[in-house]
Amino acid sequence: MHTRLCNLLGIKQLIVIVNKMDSVNFSQPRFEEIRDEVRKMLAKIGYKTAKVPIIPVSSLRGDNLFDVSPRYALVQWI
Repeated sequence: MHTRLCNLLGIKQLIVIVNKMDSVNFSQPRFEEIRDEVRKMLAKIGYKTAKVPIIPVSSLRGDNLFDVSPRYALVQWI
């Protein structure tokens, strides 16, 4: 819903954050599953998915919020 509203308002640049990665033990397959679904949705709305970064974060632990995560694996997924 938020992405449709952004598109209607003419917002062309987005950054998608996938939060709570700690709740799935920083599972890369789960992140990729979510990322692929988000990309499908963005493409249907009309966004160029190659230009929309999708970033895994854990706000509980602060991973990838302000600085690059100390968890090297999270950085590799982007």
